[in-house]
Amino acid sequence: MAFGLFLSHFRDSFGIGTTMAGLILRAGFAGFLLGLIAAYAATAWRGARLPVPIGLFLATTGMAIVAVAPNAGTL
Repeated sequence: MAFGLFLSHFRDSFGIGTTMAGLILRAGFAGFLLGLIAAYAATAWRGARLPVPIGLFLATTGMAIVAVAPNAGTL
């Protein structure tokens, strides 16, 4: 997850402690795991045409949330 590369900048900007940073990273990896399971199920059910646009939409939505996040709680 690219968040680890920018962790020091996020910690300074949002005042994130190590516990909050760990929770954010854990939530991101849990989201990846759930997304992989859902993508596998959707691919088995409807083929590859369904998970690709859904994944693009969710990735775009996630990036937009991070871009406008006013505090660590929003992340």
